[in-house]
Formats: sequence, structure tokens, C-alpha cells
Amino acid sequence: MTNRRAHYDAQPVYHLPPPEVLLIKRDPHNLIPTPVDGRGLVDTKGLLIEMAKTVDPSYKWASPFNDVHHLQWPSRWYGDEESDNHTPSEFRELAISKWVLPRVLHNYIHWLTEPPEMPEPEVMHYRIEAQRVVTSLFQSVKVSKHILRSRNLTEKQIDRKLLQRFGSFSNQLEKAKQAIPIELQPVDLTVYKPETVDDMFNIGSMLGKYAVAGSANIAMRLMQQPQRNTTLVMV
Repeated sequence: MTNRRAHYDAQPVYHLPPPEVLLIKRDPHNLIPTPVDGRGLVDTKGLLIEMAKTVDPSYKWASPFNDVHHLQWPSRWYGDEESDNHTPSEFRELAISKWVLPRVLHNYIHWLTEPPEMPEPEVMHYRIEAQRVVTSLFQSVKVSKHILRSRNLTEKQIDRKLLQRFGSFSNQLEKAKQAIPIELQPVDLTVYKPETVDDMFNIGSMLGKYAVAGSANIAMRLMQQPQRNTTLVMV
């Protein structure tokens, strides 16, 4: 892993927290491991909390702009357009594999942590399928909401169309429960058992956060949570 860091350590780093707020001394030969779960997927909450523990709690992660942090990095490990296997690159670009972060935090993660190991091919495959299902279900609910608000349809027409959408939504959800191992679903789909159109709308709202990249606002809230005891070496 040390050799893999050589490229990054050779690059100039801009927009990092100022030295006076750092609570640890960076050791390029002993960087912080990126937290991962039992599936080999990055534990985003754990990662953000670890980053928060390394700076003074009063520090504000102010940046001139936000940008996208890929949880799975660096990009060259995941192939390119010329590769015959597109699964790794597609997996890396999933919405659930990305977070929008303040630029200074984005830089800091790359500066202070080791890249996470690439997950097993089966994990990447099913995460791609899970993302497709979640996004499709979420989009289906969005269309249903447009139908509900339509001024060009009668009440009976709206009810009929919504029931059709509900039937399609329920069938797709049940197929996903069977096709995707529960441990590789972004959220446990088996707990969702819609019986009415209102249930569909409620489920759609809950699935929304898995259909888009994580936001900077949520990231900041996670980092402001009470910090656990740390064993990091203090400066």
C-alpha cells in the first residue's frame, strides 16, 4: 500500500486545514486506514468521524466550493474506457459510491488516509444492480407524484394511473428483494411492504437518499456528532 501512496505524496497539496488546528502528526508511512464494513465497502460515517477527530472541534470546514469525493479511490485501480471489464469503473461512479464534500475536506481525506482496497467483484456487481433498482423505484415515485398533481386529469384518471404505477412499483420491489442479496442492498428492502399508494410515496421518500450522492450538509452533521475516544498520536 505504501508504494501506491507514492503518487499522492509526490503531488503538491492545497486547501488543507491549517497546521494549528491539526490534532495529529501525519506520518506518510502510517496513514489512517479508510474504515470499511464487512462487505469491503467504505463506512462513510466512520470515515467522517475519524476525520473530525483529527482536527480541533472549533475548526470550520470552509471551502470556496464543494466537489465530489469518490469513496472508492484512486480511479486508476478501477479501470478505464479501454478496459474489457467495466464493472469496477461503473461501481466507482454509482451515486451511493460518491459524496459531495467541501474541497478542503476532500483534499484532507486523500492526504491523511490510505485508499480502501477494491471490494470483491461480486460485491461490486450487486451494488450496481442495487443502485439501478433503487434509482428506478425512486424515479417511479417521482412520476407518480407528478400524476397526483396533474391538472389535466380527472380524479378517476389519476386514481387509475396511480394504481397502475403502484402495481409496477410493488412488482419491481419484490423482484429486487429476490435478486439482490440482502447484505448487498443499500437498505434492507425486505422491510418495505407497500399496501397502498401512500405507502409507495413514503418508501420513495426513504429511498431518495440512496438514489443520489451524499450531500455536504449531511457530511457536516455527521462530523459534528460526539466524538469517540481516540488513540491517535497527538502532536
